[in-house]
Amino acid sequence: KPFNYKHVPKVHNGIPLNIIADEELWYWLGYYIGDGYLLKRWNRAWVYSLTYFFGEHEVEKREKCIKFFKSLGLNPVKRKSTHKPKTKVSTRYYVTIHSQGLGKMFEELGFMTGKTAHTKCLSARIFTEKLENRCAFIKGIMHSDGYKGIKGKTNPNIHLCQNDLLQEIQLLLRTIGVESQIRGPYLYENRISYRLDIRRNA
Repeated sequence: KPFNYKHVPKVHNGIPLNIIADEELWYWLGYYIGDGYLLKRWNRAWVYSLTYFFGEHEVEKREKCIKFFKSLGLNPVKRKSTHKPKTKVSTRYYVTIHSQGLGKMFEELGFMTGKTAHTKCLSARIFTEKLENRCAFIKGIMHSDGYKGIKGKTNPNIHLCQNDLLQEIQLLLRTIGVESQIRGPYLYENRISYRLDIRRNA
């Protein structure tokens, strides 16, 4: 049964929502797994904000994100940040959507607030979604944290700091008939990571 979410705000300036979880929504749920953060805090009521992160060159993805959440009647806000690590300066863009209804929908779908790259996990619901939604979700993960590989040389892969999350993605890939293999751990600059290599038939 398709997930249909309705939100009726209790405050005069709240935004009502009526969302059917289609492929495009599942794509952005998958993108959240790789490059998103859902915040929940108390300020006389629960306040939610969903933020997506984009590199300077990811203009098309960023604009696609803004367009999608505007289509839901929401008001995404774009901002720019300069990151200054030891090696080189880089620019990042943030797209943030402030919405109690959207945050509650994420929770209802099984995505918990405050999760980071080290603690995120897949929603149990995605394993029971129709094939098109599972594929869209995986596509979102690949577009945020994946590498498409080079045909004849390297396989598509996902490189993360969390082995448990890669195991869940591996199981999800298997539900669409795609096999993969987890490699690692790898140690770089005192950080441990793992890589999920996906067979080219994907």
